[in-house]
Amino acid sequence: QHYENLELFAGNLLGASAIPYRWSTQDLITLDNMPYIGPITSNQDRIFVATGFRKWGMTTGTLAAKIICDQIL
Repeated sequence: QHYENLELFAGNLLGASAIPYRWSTQDLITLDNMPYIGPITSNQDRIFVATGFRKWGMTTGTLAAKIICDQIL
């Protein structure tokens, strides 16, 4: 319903006839409120994950990339 409301709003305000693409996000929060950056498990040390940014994905995502790069190197 949110997308339908936005499409109606865009149609009325801007004359948009169709919205071909949509963006959605889920803001994962870890139990301790700290992002997890590193190996996905102790047994899978070559698979990395970066999650739990609590709406700070642009900043923390960049930091996570640098940390994971360092871990790989």
